[in-house]
Amino acid sequence: MKASAGATETEIWNRAIRPEVGDLSPAAARELLRLHLAKDDSERVHELSGKANAGSLNADEAQELDYYLNVGRALEFLKAKARLSLRETATPA
Repeated sequence: MKASAGATETEIWNRAIRPEVGDLSPAAARELLRLHLAKDDSERVHELSGKANAGSLNADEAQELDYYLNVGRALEFLKAKARLSLRETATPA
């Protein structure tokens, strides 16, 4: 697949991680499922999201929230791949 000039970061992560392909070892998959944002980061996302919903984010905060959302999407791609990998190794051939 050829990347377009307007490819989004999410599309690029999707092509890099390929969450629809369950090719991780069970040990690697379990370790990826353990990844998560630190408590302080989760609290900051909640704070920024509240400000976004209220329409009171400044430009720096909007960029910071975007960074958190990008990291969250990448983590979800990795976790999807990990769950699929574990499901496929649990299914008898």
